[in-house]
Amino acid sequence: MFDKIARIAALSLIKIYQFVLSPLKICLFGALCRCRFEPTCSQYAMQMYLRHNFSKATFLTIRRLIKCQPFYKNADEQ
Repeated sequence: MFDKIARIAALSLIKIYQFVLSPLKICLFGALCRCRFEPTCSQYAMQMYLRHNFSKATFLTIRRLIKCQPFYKNADEQ
Protein backbone atom coordinates (compact mmCIF):
# COMPACT_ATOMS: atom_id res chain seq x y z
CA MET A 1 0.00 0.00 0.00
CA PHE A 2 2.81 2.41 0.92
CA ASP A 3 4.56 1.65 -2.37
CA LYS A 4 1.53 2.59 -4.45
CA ILE A 5 0.92 5.84 -2.54
CA ALA A 6 4.61 6.77 -2.70
CA ARG A 7 4.76 6.14 -6.46
CA ILE A 8 1.61 8.24 -7.03
CA ALA A 9 3.14 11.07 -4.97
CA ALA A 10 6.42 10.85 -6.91
CA LEU A 11 4.59 10.88 -10.24
CA SER A 12 2.58 13.91 -9.14
CA LEU A 13 5.72 15.80 -8.16
CA ILE A 14 7.33 14.96 -11.50
CA LYS A 15 4.26 16.26 -13.37
CA ILE A 16 4.40 19.51 -11.38
CA TYR A 17 8.09 19.83 -12.25
CA GLN A 18 7.42 19.18 -15.96
CA PHE A 19 4.59 21.70 -16.29
CA VAL A 20 5.71 24.44 -13.88
CA LEU A 21 9.37 24.38 -12.94
CA SER A 22 10.95 23.08 -16.16
CA PRO A 23 9.48 25.80 -18.43
CA LEU A 24 10.32 28.43 -15.82
CA LYS A 25 13.91 27.15 -15.62
CA ILE A 26 14.27 27.44 -19.41
CA CYS A 27 12.83 30.98 -19.40
CA LEU A 28 15.21 32.10 -16.67
CA PHE A 29 18.41 30.35 -17.75
CA GLY A 30 17.94 29.76 -21.48
CA ALA A 31 18.16 26.74 -23.74
CA LEU A 32 21.47 25.61 -22.24
CA CYS A 33 19.50 24.44 -19.22
CA ARG A 34 17.97 21.50 -21.08
CA CYS A 35 18.52 17.86 -20.19
CA ARG A 36 21.43 16.18 -21.96
CA PHE A 37 19.63 12.84 -22.20
CA GLU A 38 16.82 11.51 -24.36
CA PRO A 39 14.32 10.81 -22.86
CA THR A 40 14.68 13.70 -20.45
CA CYS A 41 15.42 12.95 -16.83
CA SER A 42 11.85 13.69 -15.77
CA GLN A 43 10.42 11.43 -18.48
CA TYR A 44 12.88 8.71 -17.46
CA ALA A 45 11.84 9.08 -13.82
CA MET A 46 8.16 8.74 -14.75
CA GLN A 47 8.92 5.57 -16.70
CA MET A 48 10.86 4.12 -13.78
CA TYR A 49 8.05 4.84 -11.28
CA LEU A 50 5.54 3.20 -13.61
CA ARG A 51 7.71 0.09 -14.16
CA HIS A 52 9.40 -0.53 -10.81
CA ASN A 53 8.63 -0.37 -7.11
CA PHE A 54 9.26 2.89 -5.27
CA SER A 55 12.69 1.98 -3.90
CA LYS A 56 14.17 0.76 -7.18
CA ALA A 57 12.63 3.63 -9.17
CA THR A 58 14.06 6.16 -6.72
CA PHE A 59 17.51 4.56 -6.93
CA LEU A 60 17.46 4.56 -10.75
CA THR A 61 16.20 8.15 -10.88
CA ILE A 62 18.89 9.42 -8.49
CA ARG A 63 21.56 7.57 -10.47
CA ARG A 64 20.34 9.26 -13.66
CA LEU A 65 20.20 12.71 -12.04
CA ILE A 66 23.79 12.37 -10.84
CA LYS A 67 24.83 11.91 -14.47
CA CYS A 68 22.77 14.91 -15.60
CA GLN A 69 25.14 17.68 -14.60
CA PRO A 70 27.96 19.40 -16.46
CA PHE A 71 30.85 18.00 -14.40
CA TYR A 72 29.97 14.31 -14.84
CA LYS A 73 32.35 12.44 -17.14
CA ASN A 74 31.72 8.90 -18.25
CA ALA A 75 33.95 6.56 -20.22
CA ASP A 76 32.34 7.52 -23.55
CA GLU A 77 33.15 11.22 -23.14
CA GLN A 78 36.86 10.88 -22.32
